Amino acid sequence: MNKLLTVAIAASLYILASAQTSVIEQIDAKVRRIDGESKKYVRTQQKFYEGTSEGGQMTFYASPYATGKELKKAVVEAYGETGKSQTQLYYDQGELIFASRRTLLYRSPTSVNPRPRIAKTINERVYFAGGKLLKHFIKGVNPTLRPEESAEQILSLSQEVRKAFAEQTRRSHQ
Repeated sequence: MNKLLTVAIAASLYILASAQTSVIEQIDAKVRRIDGESKKYVRTQQKFYEGTSEGGQMTFYASPYATGKELKKAVVEAYGETGKSQTQLYYDQGELIFASRRTLLYRSPTSVNPRPRIAKTINERVYFAGGKLLKHFIKGVNPTLRPEESAEQILSLSQEVRKAFAEQTRRSHQ
C-alpha cells in the first residue's frame, strides 16, 4: 500500500510539474511573439522619479489595433546612487505574464565615483499567471531579496506602469 501511495504522489507531482512547464512554454511563446511584433507597436516614453534617487524612464509598446491601444510590453529603466535596473514587462490581454529584470549594483555610489564600476549583476526571469507568481529564476545572488519579494516588487511596478500608460493614453486622446 505504501508503494502505491508513493507512486501516486510521484505521478501527481510529475503531472503538476509538466502542467507548469507547459504554461511556461506558452508564456515564452507569447513573449517571443510580442518581441517579434514590437516594431509594429506604437512606442511612447515617459520619465518618472518615484522609487528611484536618480530618476528613470518607462517605454510603452502598445498594439495599434486594439481599442484604446492595448499595452503589450513596457521597459522600465531605473537609475540610483548605488545601481541601476532594467525591467521588461510583458502583457497578454492586460495581464502581466512575464518579467525580465537585470540589476547592476555598483562598487561605490555615483556620488563617490561618477563613473561607477559594476560589482554585481543580477538577472531575473519571472513568470506570472492570474496575477500570481508562477516561477522565478534568478542568476546572481541578492541575499537581501527573496523571490517572493522580488515578484511583489515587479507586480507593484506593473501596476505603476499600467497606471502611467492609462494616464498617457487618456492625455493623448484629449
